Amino acid sequence: MATWAFWVVISYFLDPSTDTRAISTFINSLFVAAPIPGTVAMIIQNASYRNFIAEKVFRRKSSDVSPSRYVLPWKTDCKTRI
Repeated sequence: MATWAFWVVISYFLDPSTDTRAISTFINSLFVAAPIPGTVAMIIQNASYRNFIAEKVFRRKSSDVSPSRYVLPWKTDCKTRI
């Protein structure tokens, strides 16, 4: 969809029997993958953005809840229920 305008313009200059599947796949993959290097460069060059991302990704919230205690019943709990 992003390259639709490009192919409309190019279609006027190509023979209708020309197979354009390979080149269209390559161009679409360039459009899809383009934001990845830009984001990596922004993280590397911008210290405040890097710190923001690091805080959001690497910060773990502490919790007093023990998941195994509330998900799985204790053996004594099973015996008292029967």
